[in-house]
Amino acid sequence: MSSPDEPLELIWDGLLSRETDQIRAVFAALDPASQRSVLLHLRRMALEPDWLPVQQQSAQFALDTLLPGMGEDDLLRD
Repeated sequence: MSSPDEPLELIWDGLLSRETDQIRAVFAALDPASQRSVLLHLRRMALEPDWLPVQQQSAQFALDTLLPGMGEDDLLRD
């Protein structure tokens, strides 16, 4: 039996996988509002000290994959 959280867990597993193709595929399947939420959460994960180093590294890898060459200002812009 699957739990209601399973799809969300699969999404985050994909986003934090450090596998470029998987990260892009999972992200592309999200609607624009969810994509923005994911990007903001990944940014928090990469920058805030409350996350484990491996989580911070995976979040930064995902951001680098999804937003090559973009800075924080680009991420926060509507």
